[in-house]
Amino acid sequence: PPPPPDTAPPPPPTMEYPSGPYGLSVGSVVPNVSLNGYRDGTGTWAPIKLADYYDPTGARGIRGVLFTVSASWCGPCREEAKDLVGMFPGYKARGGRFLTAMIENSSRAPATQSTVDSWIAFAGTNFDIVADPDARLLKSGAGLPFNFVVDPRTMKVTKSWSGSDPGATSIPSLDSVLTKNGG
Repeated sequence: PPPPPDTAPPPPPTMEYPSGPYGLSVGSVVPNVSLNGYRDGTGTWAPIKLADYYDPTGARGIRGVLFTVSASWCGPCREEAKDLVGMFPGYKARGGRFLTAMIENSSRAPATQSTVDSWIAFAGTNFDIVADPDARLLKSGAGLPFNFVVDPRTMKVTKSWSGSDPGATSIPSLDSVLTKNGG
């Protein structure tokens, strides 16, 4: 007899990354850059694309994304890193994702894999982390750490700020996006 017909649903249509205007200001679509790093702060050093966080229908379970740009020499970045490690599990359970982009090492030279490895050892990073030696995710004129929240449905920046909040236990702007998207 002939084989049974394929009853699997067709694959979803390709979801193209949103068109711009691109930028790091509130209301702009984050550029789809690709940077080398580690998923969940571990594993193989490999490219991570911002499109990996794009979830227009919510099918992938990503409901909000926090991007943090840091440097090894930055005291407030170091404070924030420890807080983020503690907050991440609760946010991940709600569909939140974090990505830290390291731009410089302790000598203020462009970040490398070694910079990222040292940061993970220092902070215990348990979320995605990349080297961004060209500071492609740092808004012009922004201080460090530079943080921005992105809605994964549109990849638009919903909030950005410079500086840390030592001892913080939540990120209100990320909470808002997560709630809006069912998390």
